[in-house]
Amino acid sequence: ALAAAMRSAGIEPMQSEGGFFLVGDTSSLTVPDKYMQDTTPAMPSMTRDWALCRWFALEHGIVAIPCSPFYSPENRELGKDLVRFAFCKTDDTLQEAYDAFSKIPQH
Repeated sequence: ALAAAMRSAGIEPMQSEGGFFLVGDTSSLTVPDKYMQDTTPAMPSMTRDWALCRWFALEHGIVAIPCSPFYSPENRELGKDLVRFAFCKTDDTLQEAYDAFSKIPQH
């Protein structure tokens, strides 16, 4: 259900062998400029994945985890298009996620 929801928003889920998260490739989405230019105490130099996660949370009610913080500073760019979503949720919550994902504009 979560993989279908992600695809409905233009996010390609990556193949997984198990766990509680799905990683998605968000390279087909355009992050609004205001989120790319924003800064936070936790991210003084905004990365694309972090900006995308803030956009999803603040405008779409979807909480995602940016992947770039899991990379070393010199390789952080490798995670710029990747975000994680937890799928250890109830069926009702996953349906709400599907509905929210389907409203994300694709560019």
